Amino acid sequence: MLIVHLNTGARKGIILEIENAKLATPDDFLNTAIVNGFNKATNKNLTISEIKQKHYVNKYTNIHFYEDGKMFNLENNMSEFSLGHFTDNYVFIKENLSVAEIDSKKYTRIVSIDFETANSKRASVCSIGFVVEDQGEIIEEKEILVNPQTDFSKMNTRIHGISPLDVQDAPTWDIAWKEVEDYITPSTLVIAHNLRSMELSCIRQECERYDMELPPFAKLKGHNKMAYDTLKIAKENLPDFDNHRLDTLAKHFNIELDHHNALSDANACLELFHHLRGDYATNE
Repeated sequence: MLIVHLNTGARKGIILEIENAKLATPDDFLNTAIVNGFNKATNKNLTISEIKQKHYVNKYTNIHFYEDGKMFNLENNMSEFSLGHFTDNYVFIKENLSVAEIDSKKYTRIVSIDFETANSKRASVCSIGFVVEDQGEIIEEKEILVNPQTDFSKMNTRIHGISPLDVQDAPTWDIAWKEVEDYITPSTLVIAHNLRSMELSCIRQECERYDMELPPFAKLKGHNKMAYDTLKIAKENLPDFDNHRLDTLAKHFNIELDHHNALSDANACLELFHHLRGDYATNE
């Protein structure tokens, strides 16, 4: 956790507790959390520049309350201290870094995707499920069967129920993916569950196989600007769960799911995203 002290007067201010954050947190994520917390506490709509110009901002690693709870101290790695603050003079706000990371992307559209593959190789996509949410409204949801032009394994067919006969007249990746890509604008956030090791890997390998240019969101690595993995936020927000599989999380949040049907998985991922982001009440 990271503690941000925002001074609003003489020995008065806001204490922002940012869950999942560290001192090395990227500035754009941290700034978004500060803006969200400050504006929530003050009912204002200031930018990060305005906040930093008008208010003292400092970061600490721990907060310690006196036994009576009337005062607290702040410390930064046991080397820097801010002592003797009166609790009644401060507003305490909690923000989640995962939500701040998502908000920092400034998206207006979400495309939730899921792939099923013919075998263990990523370059064998045989089904694409995708859901498009624009300004909070679902404008498209579809499953596209894909001819992977490769062998099917019996195990994969048992998992998702798709056989070579089902896809013999289906479009190949280069045609099928373009239908999805048409919905992805510069202000679109692409999400999937286990996106980083599954969907992004599939996209990169399939595009390479068909000599296609990678979509911009799939080119970036590290803190990808316009792609987000719901597995990441689930692990950060629900650390006590035995596992963070999509079916486990769907059961927890009462999300309807026909697991390994690509469209059902994409729909469940979108609903899970909103639960984890805190967009509506959950059953926790």
